[in-house]
Amino acid sequence: MHKIHQTHHHNDGQQRHGCGGGCHCHQRPESHQQSEGCCSSKQGAGQEGCCHSHKQEPLNLNKAELMMLLDLAQYIYLPISRFIISSSTEEASFVALAPASVNSRDDSLETVKERAGILINLEKKGLISLDYDIPIEGYDYDLHISSAAYLYFEETVREGKEKPNFICDTANIEKGSAAITELGIRAADSIKVF
Repeated sequence: MHKIHQTHHHNDGQQRHGCGGGCHCHQRPESHQQSEGCCSSKQGAGQEGCCHSHKQEPLNLNKAELMMLLDLAQYIYLPISRFIISSSTEEASFVALAPASVNSRDDSLETVKERAGILINLEKKGLISLDYDIPIEGYDYDLHISSAAYLYFEETVREGKEKPNFICDTANIEKGSAAITELGIRAADSIKVF
């Protein structure tokens, strides 16, 4: 397990702290009554009178998460998709797998599922964002559509159509992207390799 200590440098003059928005100070001010001297007032974070702790917890990353974060730090964006199963006769649509990150046509469904878990963990830690309404411009996603993982998914949907009461009969793919966040960039920059 690798620990990455969060550092906070802001050139925009705004005060922020390492909560990742979890304390709701920055998102919903109506739910947080701030006393004089609180972190979001004119005094700095952590100064006397602040209403809560600003202790910075280290980020814990396993090797796979660290490698994925470093890849995203290098490329900024990563093409992802989600496998959708839907009905051609009713208004029913379900996400079968997301995010799908495919590196090779030979990537199995298990490999893609493992990568999905890594990406989800990085998103939960605030290091990346996952968007399915922002595909990468100029990337044709053919690798995703022709991958062993997606072909297996399509075959599974075809087999399901033969079963009675099986509503969903169509496999589809939604194109998207994973992007490193500011926190992710700072975390990647703080990594020291020995």
